[in-house]
Amino acid sequence: FYSNKADEMIFWQRQLSGKEYRVQMNACRDWKITNESKIIKGYKCLKATTSTTINNENLMTTAWFCPTLAYQFGP
Repeated sequence: FYSNKADEMIFWQRQLSGKEYRVQMNACRDWKITNESKIIKGYKCLKATTSTTINNENLMTTAWFCPTLAYQFGP
């Protein structure tokens, strides 16, 4: 997995049926941060959702993140 913040792209490798594929995707997504929260490992985390369409299929992604942790990527 690799994230390029300057170009807003993410890359990863997958193996399928004995072949290795490199996947490239736009990292810029329209995350919707909800009011739902929960405690994970002692940290208050918020729920965010986004959707994307791949091969005419709408896929929903849910992420739990902690705004007090200083990571450079996430919702």
